Amino acid sequence: MLLKNQRYLLTLSHEITFKSYDVLQYTIIRSPISRSAPICFLDINLHMDVVSALSSYVSRNMYPILNLKLELIENIPPDGSSETEFKTVGTIFDKQYMLLNCVAIPSHTQTSILYTPARLILINPILYFYGTNNGFNKILTGTGISFLDQYEKYLDQTTPNTFNFIRYANKDLENNFVYQNSVIKSDNDLKIPSFLINNFKLYQQYSLYIFDDFRYNEDTSTKTVTNMLINLGSLNKLKKINLFEQLDVSESVIYVNNNIINDPANELVKANNTVIIRGADMQVKKSVENTAINIPSLPTQTDVMIADARKPVIISNTYQTVVSKDKIQTSLIYANDSQNLAYDRYVKTKDLVVNKINGLTTYDITYCGYDLFQFDCIYKMNPDTKLDESDRAYNSLPVGIVNVFKREHESSPRLSHHCRVQFLVFSI
Repeated sequence: MLLKNQRYLLTLSHEITFKSYDVLQYTIIRSPISRSAPICFLDINLHMDVVSALSSYVSRNMYPILNLKLELIENIPPDGSSETEFKTVGTIFDKQYMLLNCVAIPSHTQTSILYTPARLILINPILYFYGTNNGFNKILTGTGISFLDQYEKYLDQTTPNTFNFIRYANKDLENNFVYQNSVIKSDNDLKIPSFLINNFKLYQQYSLYIFDDFRYNEDTSTKTVTNMLINLGSLNKLKKINLFEQLDVSESVIYVNNNIINDPANELVKANNTVIIRGADMQVKKSVENTAINIPSLPTQTDVMIADARKPVIISNTYQTVVSKDKIQTSLIYANDSQNLAYDRYVKTKDLVVNKINGLTTYDITYCGYDLFQFDCIYKMNPDTKLDESDRAYNSLPVGIVNVFKREHESSPRLSHHCRVQFLVFSI
């Protein structure tokens, strides 16, 4: 999994002939926060007629299916062999993708007017189907977890042997509130899990639901897509990986940037805060503290009569002590379950944002194994050896992964793997 010297070969098959020698770069973007489904970009040298033919298919809403096969090969060719002959070690995947678009890429190194670099935008056809349809429209009664169970059953019945469902969540964090006659509907079927998480609070801490068609672990299923629910209060269930156990990998880690997650509007840490919860029971909790302060009173007037009957006004400054209420800041929480559950989530969310989450940190990792970074693993990215034996050292959860298979030399179709990962980093 952590081998630095792995090399790869990508081949395509379609009614239009492709060669592995034509592949320049293959990029897989897995960003569940911004996109429900992974998307792929294949940069490849194509004849101009092929680019025109593929573009014509797309313009007529005829999205062709391409078969992609990614193989693991020996890094160094056997003695006596050429740079175009390789020994295959194993097949990583052999599956179909739908072509969404084909565009020519301007290149300064283009050597022929007949061939041009082109970018193919690809997506898993089954995820595309669910991303453009909303067949799960129901009125249900039950818990949020039961709604998710029925959604996953709908996926399994609609496209059998496609999805592998995994949940990383502690049982004691489940929300057992029973919702009555709830309408479950979204723009498309891929958005249903987020709709359920945000509106029916499956767990008392926030969860991520991820569609991943590039998950490879020792327990990898033969099914095409893995659906993972990861609860942020149940990170102890994830596999722990120390990135610094192998020196060659740790030397390839490049820090990119860090984005702090905080509470800029002080919504969670307001002074003298009042929490108003509007939910199924419509109860309200609030508290107000009184403090005594000294403020000036309105000026008083003293009348003095003078001989010429003019009436001047003499102003004397006086002060008096009054009781004034502090400014009340209000947090209004809408919840369609009980007040106690809503307040419990408020407390847990406040603790998570204020005390536990440091921010989002991005790294580039060069020449790493294709399966090194997975969403259902938690990583140790801090080389501090004092924390080696502590679970607190494993504090980096991937929330965005970009896998890049890049051609190394013009004379060889071998691809090397690089990765950009964005982690949600927790306090140690």
